[in-house]
Amino acid sequence: MLLGQYLDWIESEQLSGSKVAGRQLYLAQWRASDDIPALAELVQPPPLLAPLLRNDPVTVDLYQTSFFIGPAGAVTPLHYDPYFNLYQVYASSDPNRYAKHIFLLPPDAREFVGRADGQHTLRNTSPIDLSLKPSPNGDDFVLVPEPSTPSHSVEAMLQLGCSCVLREGETLFIPKGWWHRVENVILGEELPSDSGWTAGIGWWWLPHEKDSRNL
Repeated sequence: MLLGQYLDWIESEQLSGSKVAGRQLYLAQWRASDDIPALAELVQPPPLLAPLLRNDPVTVDLYQTSFFIGPAGAVTPLHYDPYFNLYQVYASSDPNRYAKHIFLLPPDAREFVGRADGQHTLRNTSPIDLSLKPSPNGDDFVLVPEPSTPSHSVEAMLQLGCSCVLREGETLFIPKGWWHRVENVILGEELPSDSGWTAGIGWWWLPHEKDSRNL
């Protein structure tokens, strides 16, 4: 399927919410620049990152550039990454309506939201299921933990967490090890009433390791 066909399909009446046959639809962690070479020239690093990549010697190592393209309701669950991340909302079907809600927790929240089984294959992903509820002002959202969430975890998220709504053209720095949850949202409505999409790009990087001979 061509990218344009995928976007047309998301906007069509064939798609009900963000799921197909009960499963979430989300083109996530797509290394688009590898599949579509022209995107490597079109999509440039954010202004905060670009100078670091051009330095001589190089200041940072770019691990991966990943695209996240999906309809309202598509979710990346609460997790953390071993890289610094500049997360950019690159495009959307309507900048005034479609955006991304991002919830953040510092690394020391691990004892409240992390997995008890450290050997789990998804040990960087929290077992806590969260959902969003529109706030009265229409352009913000309230995070709602599932009923079975331990009270101490709920309290920790309320005290330590912060959130924002990222719109087209905006970029958020997510430090290495910080927990974060990302959801595509429609602004100004209690429930999604039509189809559309949001495209985000994660620029994952780490400071460049200096040659041991120069230390």
